[in-house]
Amino acid sequence: MSLPNQCNQLQRTTPTTDDEQDGDITETTNTTAWQKVRGTKRRKTNKVTQSNNPPEATVTTNNRYDLLPNETVNEEETENANTTKKIPRPPPIFVYDVINYPQMINHLAVVTEEENYSTRAMANNIIKINCNSPETYRKMINFMRENNIIFHSYQPRDERAYKIVIKHLHHTVELKDITEELAELGHKVRNIINAKHRQTKEPLNLFFVDLEPANNNKEVYKIRSLQNKIIEIEPPNKSKHIIQCTRCQLHNIKKEHFEQFFSTLGQRFLAGGDYNSKNVIWGSRLTTTKGRELAKLMQNNNYSYISSGTPTYWPTDPAKTPDLLDFFVTKGISAAYTDIVPNFELSSDHTPIITTISSSVITRHNTSRLHNHKTNWEKYREEITNNINLKITLKKAEDLDFAIETLKKVMQQAAIQSTPPLAATTTNKIIVKYIVIFTFVDNRREDKRFWTEW
Repeated sequence: MSLPNQCNQLQRTTPTTDDEQDGDITETTNTTAWQKVRGTKRRKTNKVTQSNNPPEATVTTNNRYDLLPNETVNEEETENANTTKKIPRPPPIFVYDVINYPQMINHLAVVTEEENYSTRAMANNIIKINCNSPETYRKMINFMRENNIIFHSYQPRDERAYKIVIKHLHHTVELKDITEELAELGHKVRNIINAKHRQTKEPLNLFFVDLEPANNNKEVYKIRSLQNKIIEIEPPNKSKHIIQCTRCQLHNIKKEHFEQFFSTLGQRFLAGGDYNSKNVIWGSRLTTTKGRELAKLMQNNNYSYISSGTPTYWPTDPAKTPDLLDFFVTKGISAAYTDIVPNFELSSDHTPIITTISSSVITRHNTSRLHNHKTNWEKYREEITNNINLKITLKKAEDLDFAIETLKKVMQQAAIQSTPPLAATTTNKIIVKYIVIFTFVDNRREDKRFWTEW
């Protein structure tokens, strides 16, 4: 049944008052597409009362945003203004240990005028320099490096690489092919490496790419394939590691720096701590540059070291390996009078080491072992085969404990029977000689009298 055509001409005929006729009527849209229903709520307005006062004079105002009569808009200038690249502000430069500010300004006048930069005095005789342009910044950095001025700064924004991560790309793909493919798409690659698993060190289908800074860097995220390989490009995750200390950029520790420190300790000293220097000489698993420089100094000056020989640094990162970083450097102290032990009672990531200095020679006893390099393992196997009891019942917990104790005794007895004792080591002989010599020195008067009478 269809509606008659007259339904489209229906109008609301509700009565209205005078106030409602003068008010604003709000309209609401109905759910049907063919009907528009007015809202029933009406906003009342006060009627304007007629008065005998003459009308006020009208004041004409100008639109403050209108163009001036003679002003013309140059479309080319507008486009150039929108496309002009904003030059990033260069990073600050921090100069350390400034004791004479006027001399520093005169020294920098060789590079640029004073109007091209501003300075700010900070604590600990540090001067912060803000350059007005990248050209001034580069000139000042080069000048400070050539004159060995102690400072630190940061990499300018316009020189920082744009970092991305390419996912789902097989690790056997040649890096050269990836570089050429991105270059064809308008992205110049500065560096690219294949990611590896942090524990197994196996290559992953993941590549870290550093792009040269450009205006189209963000367009790289629109790439969906490289050489018919479906990929996904994402920004790298933010690192949660602590930022490197700015002071660490100041010094490249060499033998001279270690020598300068040890020269302040006198002719006899014992200096221990975290040297952050690894060398296989004192028990580290590898040798680093700092460890090599420290070893040179110790060899040239006849310094000694006291080390526990076990790892003292236990990193929280499971990808890192524990290593030995804490030890003592000594001069004028014989190793026969010292002893060192680690302390595992504290909860730090560095194991404390405790050294003992004695007024007499410390006798070190060798750790007792059930076997040595002369153990006859064939005899050991025969002893166990002949003495082991395989008919013990294991029905109760007491039976299991008895079987373990029996097996332990059999193994110990077999090791004793098949291992001959070793002779005293050379170190023990030397220590015994030292003890005898110092005993005679302490009692030299009595020994002299005894020798004379004898």
